[in-house]
Amino acid sequence: MEREYLPLPYGHDFYMPQLVGLNFADVRMIADDFDFSVEHQDASEADRIAWVRGNWAVVGQDPIVGTPMKEGEYVDLLVLKKSESADAIAASLKTDFHLNEKRFVGTVTSITEGMGRIIIDDATIDLDLIGPIAGGCASASAEAEFDNARVAQEAVIPLGSRVLVVRSPNQGDGFLHVLQDASDLADAPANSVNEDLVSTGWWEPSSTQFSGGYDIDHHNDAAVTSYIPISDLSGAQLEYSPLIAAAGNEGVRNSLGGLGTCRDLAENNLADSQVRQAAEKERQRLFNLEIDRKIREGYYSCRDGDGDGICYER
Repeated sequence: MEREYLPLPYGHDFYMPQLVGLNFADVRMIADDFDFSVEHQDASEADRIAWVRGNWAVVGQDPIVGTPMKEGEYVDLLVLKKSESADAIAASLKTDFHLNEKRFVGTVTSITEGMGRIIIDDATIDLDLIGPIAGGCASASAEAEFDNARVAQEAVIPLGSRVLVVRSPNQGDGFLHVLQDASDLADAPANSVNEDLVSTGWWEPSSTQFSGGYDIDHHNDAAVTSYIPISDLSGAQLEYSPLIAAAGNEGVRNSLGGLGTCRDLAENNLADSQVRQAAEKERQRLFNLEIDRKIREGYYSCRDGDGDGICYER
């Protein structure tokens, strides 16, 4: 899969290409095409000089592939004789941060302590547009909800999974697709890990990127309203947000997992609020009736000199 990059940052001319594994003689043409300068040194302790470049291979580079570059900048290379280079090349290529790549395929190598942060090869990706419900409804079972969110994450995206990553405009965030075979590459944006986690009921659309959902503080007249993506999303978020919203709406509607707990709490809070409002309305109605009675009977215009309740005594 050819590397596909996000738009270049302002003031930069190209992304650093992959040079590791190339014959050192071929680097000159690439350097001329991109207009960068090359310095090199022997990767062994022998400190040899690569007089005949065709006999040497590139085993390391700085900056790494995917780094934004400006024309005329220097690139430092480590080189070895071709007959010595195989292990060093393999070791270098084993590390891949997928820097600034818009889409790439990799393997889940780690899931960090922070929920929703996944290591793909050596790239750190935060699952975009979603978050675990854990404690979001201020329920007594907040810790259990967090555990359920973790279990759901481990089930949806196990360690060792082969995944397609689609990055958001903020390159640290993204959307993941677990791949069963090469044909799955065509599925994006449907059936993402982000969407599937929300479908478990233990994850939800992010409150900073969606309006709607359950309303536990009864700011509105309804306990539940539809999740709707906010207007300032961009890039891949525009494709994925309607699917994630639909998964959240389905989860709330069917009372799945923590979304069901949150819905119940919102509905109970709204019912309690409505009872209190009705009681306050009745209290105010009775108060107003009493005021009207007193006005009719002249209570506020009565001059009761001796306090016996008889007005206008002489």
